[in-house]
Amino acid sequence: MPMFKAPFNGYSVKFSPFYESRLAVATAQNFGILGNGRIHVLELSPGGPGVTESIAFDTADAVYDVCWSESHESVLIAAIGDGSVKIYDTALPPPSNPIRSFQEHAREVHSVDYNPTRRDSFLTASWDDTTSLGRCWKYPNPFDQSCCSSYKGSDASCEGFSVKWYC
Repeated sequence: MPMFKAPFNGYSVKFSPFYESRLAVATAQNFGILGNGRIHVLELSPGGPGVTESIAFDTADAVYDVCWSESHESVLIAAIGDGSVKIYDTALPPPSNPIRSFQEHAREVHSVDYNPTRRDSFLTASWDDTTSLGRCWKYPNPFDQSCCSSYKGSDASCEGFSVKWYC
């Protein structure tokens, strides 16, 4: 079985909906308690020696979850420990990323999921007891302020550990 050793602790692994051999990995230093994070984009070699890293994105805080866009093959969204949600484009070099950052939550964002049917929407869940619905409809112009909007809902009964679309 192919193996990849990340320098930080792993939190999430998601396969690309466009390429069966591409996956994204969310990682965090010190088990996500304190320190930086990193997103790894890996390629599985068919019948080859294993796994190769095609690109990595460093963050100033833990990365708890990652998901691929359902409408753009090179775009992924990350749930960050500082309460932000960041959008990355793997077709651009690391210094040009993230292409957007949204401070949607007051505490750690622990989960993110892209809608496989309505391909302009994603959900986030945070430890601040809120979930957020984001919509992106003007990619590839990520600097257009009307690109994304967010709708927050809350349930004070529990912290958000996971969100998932059921379509």
